[in-house]
Amino acid sequence: MAKSVLDAIKKAGGSTVATAVSQKPKERELWFREQLELAGLRLDPHAISAINDTLGNDTGRFPGIVDTLLSTYGTGKKLSYDDVVIFLGESGSTAPWHLTDAIDSGNTGEALKVLHRLMHAGEMHPLQVMVLLHRHFERFARLDGENVSSPADAMALLSIRSEFPARKAMQQAEKLGSDAIAQGIVLLADADVQLRGQRDWPEELVMEVLVARLSRLAGGARRNRAISRQR
Repeated sequence: MAKSVLDAIKKAGGSTVATAVSQKPKERELWFREQLELAGLRLDPHAISAINDTLGNDTGRFPGIVDTLLSTYGTGKKLSYDDVVIFLGESGSTAPWHLTDAIDSGNTGEALKVLHRLMHAGEMHPLQVMVLLHRHFERFARLDGENVSSPADAMALLSIRSEFPARKAMQQAEKLGSDAIAQGIVLLADADVQLRGQRDWPEELVMEVLVARLSRLAGGARRNRAISRQR
């Protein structure tokens, strides 16, 4: 909504309500909680988290789940995780950056979980995921060895308009170091060739192995830097 319109609404004593659902997990979970309360449903925190974790960004399924819970339990009972989870079905889609965040943190289990959601619920082809990962590591490679001392420098080098992704790339490139970045580029190149038929592996297996290796690479780099600081 244009700023002039917002200013006019405020001047008239009105208010605005955000109807878009955030892709950030914590904000999205709060939105689910608010909508459940408006529907007259009471769920314990674990049940609400299960809805958030399972649906992800696939919020179009949420009204149907609310209707099902209302018709099954009514509004007189506080619903537990076990009451709710049987109606949730398969996991929904998630934002692509959740994959790169999980890889960067070295959380292999979470990275594989997000990968599956992107390729199944998100309907991303393995080659699309490869493009995402190539761009991610390409940023690290471009930053590596450059005299980048601030997010502004990183923004200029990477041609990024937002400070947040530039800062994240700058920090992760520093954590990985030149050797790990180079290894990551090699892993990506090998997986790309395998996807194009060099190895007789299912595409999903190729991506699972790649994501696991990239995640362990990031986790190993973080541990090595922690050990170096202790010496």
